[in-house]
Amino acid sequence: MKTNVLMLCCAALLVGGAAAVQAQNPAYKMNVPYVMPKTAVKVTVTVQKEEIKKGPYAKFAQQYLGVDAPLNDKTVYTVVGAELNACNEADPSDIYILSDPAAVPVEWAGKRIEAADAPRPLPKRPGKERTNNMPFEDMGIDPIVYSVDRTSPREKSLEEMAASAANTIFTLRKRRFDLITGETGENVFGEGLKAAIAEMNRLENEYLALFLGNKKTTTRVYEFDVVPQSEQNNYVPCRFSAASGIVDAGDVSGEPLLLTVTPEGGVKEQPADSKTAVKGAVTHYRIADMAACKLFYNNELLSSKRLPIYQFGATVTVVTPAK
Repeated sequence: MKTNVLMLCCAALLVGGAAAVQAQNPAYKMNVPYVMPKTAVKVTVTVQKEEIKKGPYAKFAQQYLGVDAPLNDKTVYTVVGAELNACNEADPSDIYILSDPAAVPVEWAGKRIEAADAPRPLPKRPGKERTNNMPFEDMGIDPIVYSVDRTSPREKSLEEMAASAANTIFTLRKRRFDLITGETGENVFGEGLKAAIAEMNRLENEYLALFLGNKKTTTRVYEFDVVPQSEQNNYVPCRFSAASGIVDAGDVSGEPLLLTVTPEGGVKEQPADSKTAVKGAVTHYRIADMAACKLFYNNELLSSKRLPIYQFGATVTVVTPAK
């Protein structure tokens, strides 16, 4: 009895990912079908979306502020991260009967298990809003532009309004500098000084947006499952376009994200004579082989990880002698 327990413990440690379910009843013998595991490589891609709307005074930014500003509205997508992970699932092509010495695969049992298609996109995770990294805040898609000067008998031209806005920016900067250095506002200090500077910063950002426009940045995470097959090392889980972001693997408007899965071949099948039927409980286990998984985009390595792939491994037989 102690020998049987020891053999079972050693087998469990040797094949930590074994997929076997045993159901026995002392009153009668019952064969239970069970299925071997296989591995899907989960490809996670993080994409950043930038929506840029030009400011109404964009063409005067260089002239009055000495900076370049976007002259057209545009949306740009960028891959900012990628990750590879292993996800195990049932292999409907490799099903066995427990307690059967012959351990013959059962075809009908496979009809009860839905096979996984590879690759298949999973639902998108909620996008995350990020603050923009341009020197102004996002005030919405259409900044307010005052085209009429109430103190002037005529309407100003667009260039005159741009010049007036630039002068206001420089005035705000000078007054803020004077406050900080103590040149003006001798009675302004503490929280009052902090609030005054914050308000000047807000006003400056609003005027800058008239020249530099607005930018809204969001990120979205996509997930794809790829089930590696024998005799195949390269897979395209999806494609990417700078103008459209992540697109379907069959959409040629984007460049492919290439996943390579290269098994190490470190796990070998059991010799044929070791599978000879004997009296006792026969259980089959699948041992995963390690594989080098790499994700590329335009020849750039996005992610690399060494993962266990069950279908590239070997099936071994563990026999528990009858009592």
